[in-house]
Amino acid sequence: MGLFLDCLPSCKLYEKSYMHKDLLLQVLCSSNTGFLATAGSDGFVKFWKKQSSGIEFAKSYRAHLAAVTGITLSHDGRRLATCNLNERSVKIFDVSSFDMINMLKLDFPPEAVAFVHGNNTPDSVLAV
Repeated sequence: MGLFLDCLPSCKLYEKSYMHKDLLLQVLCSSNTGFLATAGSDGFVKFWKKQSSGIEFAKSYRAHLAAVTGITLSHDGRRLATCNLNERSVKIFDVSSFDMINMLKLDFPPEAVAFVHGNNTPDSVLAV
C-alpha cells in the first residue's frame, strides 16, 4: 500500500485533483490487481487504476446516500463491498469491470463488512 500512497502528490499545488467532494474516509488498494478504491462521507466510491506513472481515475459510484460506514476488498482484489448504517444496505462491486454486481437490504444496521476465507480456499464469504 505504501507504494501506491508514495505516488500521490504531496505538495500544496498540483495539476490533477484526486479529491472527493467531501471528506475521504477510506482508501483500499490491491497489489494483485493494481486497483485503488476510495470512499467518502458523501456516499461516493471511486475506482482508480495504477499506471506506470501515477494513477488514473476509472469510475465513480454513488453507492450510498450518506457516508460509507464500512468498506472491504477481497483477498484477491476482485471484489469490493461497502455498507451503510442508516440505509441498512450492502453493495458489492466487481473491481476489474467497475460494476456493482449486488445490492443487499438488511434487517439490521451494518457497522462493518469483511471478506473472509479459509486456508487454501479461493472462495470468499462476506461477513456483515
